[in-house]
Amino acid sequence: MRVIAVIITFHPELTALQKMICSLKKQHINAVVVDNSPNQVLLDLPIPKDNIIYNSQNLGIAKAQNLGIENALNQGADFICFFDQDSKIPENFYSDMIYGKDPQVNSVFCPVVIDEKTGQELPNFKLSKFGLGQKSYSRGLESNLSVDLAISSGSVATANVFKIAGLMDDKLFIDLVDFEWCFRCIKYSIPIICIPTVELLHSIGDGKSKVPLGGSIHSPFRTYYKNRNPFYLLSKSHIPFLYSFKLILSSNIQLFLSVVFGKNKWQHFISGCKGIHDGLTFLIKKQKG
Repeated sequence: MRVIAVIITFHPELTALQKMICSLKKQHINAVVVDNSPNQVLLDLPIPKDNIIYNSQNLGIAKAQNLGIENALNQGADFICFFDQDSKIPENFYSDMIYGKDPQVNSVFCPVVIDEKTGQELPNFKLSKFGLGQKSYSRGLESNLSVDLAISSGSVATANVFKIAGLMDDKLFIDLVDFEWCFRCIKYSIPIICIPTVELLHSIGDGKSKVPLGGSIHSPFRTYYKNRNPFYLLSKSHIPFLYSFKLILSSNIQLFLSVVFGKNKWQHFISGCKGIHDGLTFLIKKQKG
């Protein structure tokens, strides 16, 4: 059984990356590294050169994941898993997430993801009958839990899932890439199962900071995609209207908070407005056919 981990990097800390790859190898998991860093050379990684893909520019998480998935499929992978460059691989990842699973059964598995800074669980989501996301927590449960939406970090999919649900939508670039793909899994009745015995430490980067009224502020770069991408989701028939509409409202509130409380107020404002403009333009063009 061949298991390949796709690791997306952007100016990674090489020692930590080497340690992650060695940790995966101990658990019979080979790594494919897709690097989005400009002018980056990843030296002394304990993997074959063909398993390192240099993009020489930031092509976004979705495009990088697709390149890694295609590489893994070409190598005959039975299972494909995803990690960020700062993921901490638990010792029971392979034994609990992959061992004993049938690669012929179309399935997606995800761990309990823990914010390394706060120690709090990052929720998965179940969809209500109206298509709205409801937070789902699995930490401490004794049995596996079916979920609808899960973040990609630490997730595992049987290889055939990508032939059915397709690859990631690289138009999204970064935000909502994993959730949009999960909605396609729902469309094709592919189960997403959280394994509560596996806890993955995850560092939320990109300069994220809290604001007094709740919520978080990312960089102005992310503000653009957070305001544009909900309109992209609104154009997709497999995603409930209310889910996308709620995202549009929440992204506008987040933009307001970023402008009021953020350090780069003007940059957030420009990025957010451009994101809304580009999202609306895309949606109008899509409706006109």
